Amino acid sequence: FKMENLIALREIALRRTAERVDALRDIYKKYKNIDKKQLIADKLLVCINTKSISSALIRTGKQQATRLRCPWTVVYVENQNYLKLSDEEKAYVEKTLRLAEQLGAKTITIQEPNVSAAILKYAKENNFTRIMVAKSKVSKIKSKLFGNLVYDIIDNSEDIDVYIINEDSERSTIKKSKATINTAWWSYFSAIFIIIGCTLVGLPVKEWLDPENVVMIYLAGVVFAAATSERSASILASVLSVILYKFFFTQPYYSLSTYHPRDIVTISVLLLTALVISSLTSQLRIQNLLARKREKFTAELYALSHKLVQATGKAKIAKVVSQHIGDAFESAVTVWTPDHFGHLQLSSHPSIKADLKEQSAAQWAFGHNEQAGLGTNTMPSARGCYLPLTSGNVVIGVLGIIPADPKKIFSSDEIMMLDALAIQTASALERTNRAEITAPKIKTW
Repeated sequence: FKMENLIALREIALRRTAERVDALRDIYKKYKNIDKKQLIADKLLVCINTKSISSALIRTGKQQATRLRCPWTVVYVENQNYLKLSDEEKAYVEKTLRLAEQLGAKTITIQEPNVSAAILKYAKENNFTRIMVAKSKVSKIKSKLFGNLVYDIIDNSEDIDVYIINEDSERSTIKKSKATINTAWWSYFSAIFIIIGCTLVGLPVKEWLDPENVVMIYLAGVVFAAATSERSASILASVLSVILYKFFFTQPYYSLSTYHPRDIVTISVLLLTALVISSLTSQLRIQNLLARKREKFTAELYALSHKLVQATGKAKIAKVVSQHIGDAFESAVTVWTPDHFGHLQLSSHPSIKADLKEQSAAQWAFGHNEQAGLGTNTMPSARGCYLPLTSGNVVIGVLGIIPADPKKIFSSDEIMMLDALAIQTASALERTNRAEITAPKIKTW
């Protein structure tokens, strides 16, 4: 009963009381339909995105959470910008998220087109009291046209405190691959060719069509460009369609000047409609891509659970898991189960030899109940990524994934899918273990 111990116990008791009061407040708020937040315990939300990802932001968030002695979460919003990242940049995103997990943070990836709206919605729904975000270096013109993440969060944060730190220059050293640059340029050229094609379609018939009817041809081209290209390319198509429409289809022809108020109204409406349609079509394209990823995730879970229900015995379960996950991730999958002495034995994929490095990574994941191998800080030179198969607090095996491409880094969505598939595998192995224990043993005399 020393004084320092009593002070520590008192502090722990007060914090537990604050957490309990917050939980009771949430129940009361739902029961009474109260929207106003009255938070007692602190919760920190660290926001990273494709423009302000840095290890300095993660470490600053860790320091702030340690000083406040509060739980903290790192959130990453995956929108259309993620699809334009190079492999090096995507690997850096995953590295940053893994760093946050190693420092004790909970990481979550949200798939939404609007970054600021997704962050604020998640923060308000989960009762965060503080948001930390990095100040990205964006020009004033670009900020006015496309918005600024920091300003959007501050303007709509309401009762949530917002902390802003300077962006780290670490990400600027990562160069985009040539394939990403070529894809971006090709999207611009494609948008230009589409609008030029609309002009060539309208020129032969401009004597028989009113100028207002030609507008529909350009709008169709803008929709097609937005559905097949990036958002910036669709904006370029919208502006170019207005210029070509004025130049070729309104009097005076072959000039950008106009005299009739009707033409000014038509051009203004065309520009506004084209910009709105291109923006909505681009968002619909991104949402379609994200929906396909979620559909694939659900389908893989359902297919594996259906196969595991029919499988009996560890050997059959390991074979089903190896084939199903291997086909889904284009990888060689191994299932490791312990013997009576706690040493792992390879239960699947006999074509893969259990060399010392792979077996050591699997044994470490089994002993420490943590991910090891490829893409981690523990034995990263291993060819495979090893996830522990846990049932409750007990590790009953290890799932290994060796990708066909040695340079492949699993994304956060793939890691989340692998975790879900590992849970399904662990449940099946646990069911088999219980069946072996409860099975009657036949004695021979």
